[in-house]
Amino acid sequence: MHSNADSSTFDQPIERRFTVHEAARVLGITPEAVRSRIQRGTLTKDKGEDGSVYVRLNADQLRTNADEHTNQSSSVRDETIDPTQLVERMASEIDHLREMLALRDEEIRRRDHLLAAALERIPAIEPPPDTPPEPRDASETASEERGKGETPPDTEQRSWLSRFFGFD
Repeated sequence: MHSNADSSTFDQPIERRFTVHEAARVLGITPEAVRSRIQRGTLTKDKGEDGSVYVRLNADQLRTNADEHTNQSSSVRDETIDPTQLVERMASEIDHLREMLALRDEEIRRRDHLLAAALERIPAIEPPPDTPPEPRDASETASEERGKGETPPDTEQRSWLSRFFGFD
């Protein structure tokens, strides 16, 4: 027969001690998360003789963590895409973009054609027949002479505003 002490040993889960960093690695979390769990009381800690902090993890915690890692890795595998599917998807997207570019180029050609046709219909702007054209050289020489300060008063050019409104 088993004594009381023996039966209580079988009822308790087996625990192992880990440093904070080891526990973090085993649980798949950061050391800061391990310290937070210790403060919340969800993980049990022990102090070593030298003052080091050890985390006690039982077999259930270790098994739960292993199951979570298995589930996470299988869900990651489920989300991965077959390379041939990825290549086909990218090729389809490239074809779609090429079609969009061809449509855009056609639209630009059509707009250019319409603009050219509209511009052909606009008559050329010509000065009225009673206005003599201004020689370009005369305005340049007048401005040069103004710069020298030797412009005679009778050759000064009127501003375009006074010419437009007919002021004398």
